[in-house]
Amino acid sequence: EEREAIISAVYRTIANAHNPGLYLFGQAIEKGMIVPDFEKHMGDALDRKKQAEQTVKVTAGEKRRQARQDEASAKEECRSLSNPVLARGIEGLCTQFELFLRRFYDQTRPESQQRGLMIFDHASYEREAGMLVDQFREAGTGAVGQLYNIIQAPMFADSASTRMLQLADFVSNAVFRRYEYRDTRYFDGIANRFDEHGGVVHGLAHMTSESAVCMCPACFSRRTARRASII
Repeated sequence: EEREAIISAVYRTIANAHNPGLYLFGQAIEKGMIVPDFEKHMGDALDRKKQAEQTVKVTAGEKRRQARQDEASAKEECRSLSNPVLARGIEGLCTQFELFLRRFYDQTRPESQQRGLMIFDHASYEREAGMLVDQFREAGTGAVGQLYNIIQAPMFADSASTRMLQLADFVSNAVFRRYEYRDTRYFDGIANRFDEHGGVVHGLAHMTSESAVCMCPACFSRRTARRASII
């Protein structure tokens, strides 16, 4: 109960943070839309990895060497399955952040221009994330072209050393539970903090095969905006 009370207090703090000082951005991706049968293939690869790890512990000699090779092969398959999803997620975040920063641009008031820096938590995908952001900064993303307002390469830090990354962890957890398990108890309280402009929740994107009927803020606000433009 005490742990839950602390977690709930953190989400209340996020929900009530100084407005408009805090804007949230997030991506929810149905992995099967990027990699067909993702869950099945990833499950198989993880099972092989676990089996190989167990074999390494209880064998020696040639069998152990073969098990290590099997473990490395399974890890590589997991990475190859995850990388396209990671790329799509980071491209989406870059697009969201760039569009947000562009709204501050005013030729008559150059002092109002804003530049942004992306900071990631240290993770196993650190190298890939850095290369992807660099790639999108130079070549642009499909939605917005070149990224003019995201400066330099991304930085990486330990979440234990910065409160903003700890906040990002809580937001990620809320988004994950909302879209993976339909558990909205944390998400609903912070949903209105995702960047919104012109009636569209640009700060939240949901890539799903059910976008035509999904009632989440990301999908619903985009459908409503499209219908309004048609009318």
